[in-house]
Amino acid sequence: MPLLSFYSQDRDCSVALKVKDQIYQDTVLLSSNTTQAKVFIPLIQKVWDQAGKPVPSVLMTARGPGAFTSLRVTLAAAQGLSLAFDRARLFAPTHFDVLYDAGRQQTPAPLLVLIDSKRGDWYGRIYKENSLSQPFLTTETQIFQKENLKDFLKDHSEYKIIADFEMDETFAPFIISRPVNLALHQLNLYENPLLQSLWEKQPDYQTFEPFYFYDPVYAKKIK
Repeated sequence: MPLLSFYSQDRDCSVALKVKDQIYQDTVLLSSNTTQAKVFIPLIQKVWDQAGKPVPSVLMTARGPGAFTSLRVTLAAAQGLSLAFDRARLFAPTHFDVLYDAGRQQTPAPLLVLIDSKRGDWYGRIYKENSLSQPFLTTETQIFQKENLKDFLKDHSEYKIIADFEMDETFAPFIISRPVNLALHQLNLYENPLLQSLWEKQPDYQTFEPFYFYDPVYAKKIK
């Protein structure tokens, strides 16, 4: 049951392919002269070749929210692969889900997951529960700016932050590191038996359609 997981957000591109108990993985950090369009499919091809070109039974990638280019490239690749491997199941968590799993592996503290909107503020989800067994798929989304984030942390100093961007050193005491290969955390989410019954009831988690564009919460109003 080969599981193919690939993740791309901003400058991070990562792939993880699990065949039985063996995991093949690789990561590329984009430089100023490279783009997802140039490196993403070759990266998937490289890991797939290393694993012996197995036919995936599951394809997985995050569907948003995030930068338009990252989502467009990643989801186009995912949709193309789903045509090539038309019997594979699809798993499409949000970027929030993946980052939450990455943070939860590092701390039992309540978490704030932040994603850069690219418009001067950040999308945030607050996770109060300490266990992935909780139905975290229903958590609310908020818009954070630097000042109201400071206010939140002043009132909730027990929280830790995991973000998809480099944060101001002002928040250093609250920040936990982001792992290099987030595709591995997609695998972890998919294989977590406590979560499978949750996402299997959510149609959006079984299709490679962009989350960023469909939920109006994520559309920042332009004055």
